[in-house]
Amino acid sequence: MPHWRYTLRLADIFHDDDIPFERKRDEIVRRIKAQKFWNPDNFELSDVMEGLEQADDVPEFDEAWADFYDYAERERIWVETF
Repeated sequence: MPHWRYTLRLADIFHDDDIPFERKRDEIVRRIKAQKFWNPDNFELSDVMEGLEQADDVPEFDEAWADFYDYAERERIWVETF
């Protein structure tokens, strides 16, 4: 059974289609950077975050999100989207 070190709560925003893409993207990035696991000196995480921050549309965001989700799984971060 996995032991999660952190929980990132995004359920209230992640699937809310009434929120414009840019606002949702920016809030998700803000919440990630507010977490204890955020470290701007971590090259891998910073690179993934750059992809999220610079995503111009949903397909670009989804690509970067897949990278973040892989990172989160390796680092034992539970990403709550529901």
